[in-house]
Amino acid sequence: MRASSSPVVRMRKWQVAVLAVVLYLIFLVVTIPASLAYGVLKKKLAPETPLQLGSVSGTLWSGRAAPAVLGGQRMDSLSWSVQPLSLLIGRVQAQVEFRYGDSYGKAVVARGFTGRIYAKDIEARIDLKRMRLLAQVLPLGMEGALLLNLKTLGIDRRSIFDAEGVLAWDSAIITVPMRTEFGNLRVTINTTGDDGVKATLADGGGPLQAEGLLNITREGNYKFTGMFAARDPNQRMLVQGLQMLGRQGADGKVSIVNNGSLSQLSGYFEKPEVAAATK
Repeated sequence: MRASSSPVVRMRKWQVAVLAVVLYLIFLVVTIPASLAYGVLKKKLAPETPLQLGSVSGTLWSGRAAPAVLGGQRMDSLSWSVQPLSLLIGRVQAQVEFRYGDSYGKAVVARGFTGRIYAKDIEARIDLKRMRLLAQVLPLGMEGALLLNLKTLGIDRRSIFDAEGVLAWDSAIITVPMRTEFGNLRVTINTTGDDGVKATLADGGGPLQAEGLLNITREGNYKFTGMFAARDPNQRMLVQGLQMLGRQGADGKVSIVNNGSLSQLSGYFEKPEVAAATK
């Protein structure tokens, strides 16, 4: 007469069976075609998301779309590679890269289960002539290249709660209301503890003399104070352009103070039909 299996043996068999099922489910998720996953996400889970993908290839974990549109901004290609271990700390995290003409960028982007968005190792060069999204926020006919080198960036529903790095505007030009060259501008960003984020503006010794300070609170309120002047007072186009910003002081410098809330900018990042419906 055969002896029945011991409880320990039965437990091990049960654990092996569960592990096999879990591994099989992981295999299914990892190998699901990206086009199928995007279709489900777009139609069922997040129909109002401002992301639209063209021809999609690869899998849910590692794929590519060409083209892609985010908030009205077109990209020739968008690729991603999800990092599964990030799920252990409550985030969905991926290495993301994009290209659009001679513009490109890459970053590690994550979204927490609380809705916060995190990014790190952000490197990008963006041709501002093609930056439709920025043109909506600042309709100045901007030219030149925007360079991003950020170690960290954290955004929640209210504000930017973490940022560290540098933004630069090389060969800065605006064409509205008149074509004006500024030279190179640089913004250094850092987090100031519980007070929020601070960004310091400086020029690179070009036609525009610029210095400024932007403070963003945890509640999403911002205040910018700045001073601008033409380094050469004989540059009439630049002098006239600065006069449109405010009254010049005796030293020829224009001082600017501006307050507001980041929530006022949220509509620019929605799909056009969604933004129109909320007006």
